Amino acid sequence: MVPVLQATIEPMLRDCDYGRWTGRSFDEVQAQEPEALADWIKDPSATPHGGESVVAVIARVSIWLDKQLTIPGVILAVTHASVIRAA
Repeated sequence: MVPVLQATIEPMLRDCDYGRWTGRSFDEVQAQEPEALADWIKDPSATPHGGESVVAVIARVSIWLDKQLTIPGVILAVTHASVIRAA
């Protein structure tokens, strides 16, 4: 018997909210907001873009991972690179 897979969208595994930097390349942000980008790179709690900090992404993913410990079975998560790094 072939197992039935149930796909769901999990909001806790969404990409980092990059605020006003969303859709812009790293080079573009570097050229237009070098100090803000430098602050964001050196301080994981910084949100100069008005979005989500690296610390917030890690906390969100951690909550999701902890919840998975209570659920039996196998889970396959397809998500964004920032979320995978946070995990």
